[in-house]
Amino acid sequence: TDTERHVGDLGNIVADASGVAKIDVKDSLVKLSGEHSVIGRSIVVHAGV
Repeated sequence: TDTERHVGDLGNIVADASGVAKIDVKDSLVKLSGEHSVIGRSIVVHAGV
């Protein structure tokens, strides 16, 4: 929802007490083809932040 962010920044995803996190994302900035495609990129996960 931020107006200034990295293309792949999906925001904070919070896990429940058992460590399970579920997400359903619709994002007009994320592209599956072209120069700025997210295909082949990585996901960074931070624990305890």
